[in-house]
Amino acid sequence: MVENEVVFRSINKRALNYVDELEEIANDDQATEFLRYDDTALYFHCECADENCRDRISIKPSTLGKIHENNRRFIVLPGHQVMNVEKIIKKLNHYYIVEKYSNPPESATHLNKTSIDNTNK
Repeated sequence: MVENEVVFRSINKRALNYVDELEEIANDDQATEFLRYDDTALYFHCECADENCRDRISIKPSTLGKIHENNRRFIVLPGHQVMNVEKIIKKLNHYYIVEKYSNPPESATHLNKTSIDNTNK
């Protein structure tokens, strides 16, 4: 289950890197007027354990980056947490910040089948 969460977080981290890269290119080209990035909330993947979850969470890139500074923290939609592998650190209106009880792997290459089903919530 934790490996699935790592896969979803890696997708979100790649998206954050693209946003940073676009901002850097615009700054280098002195074309910041073409860049609409002002830390507006974007839609990132729910980082839950359900390999079939494709739900999105609206969150500012800077906020997500701060959450991910702690390798054990992930964002999930309410009801998508799995209490036997994580605890809820903070409840916000449209997402929760959860923290794993143990350190997750640094990377994972594929989604694993789990008994979790968040697709109908």
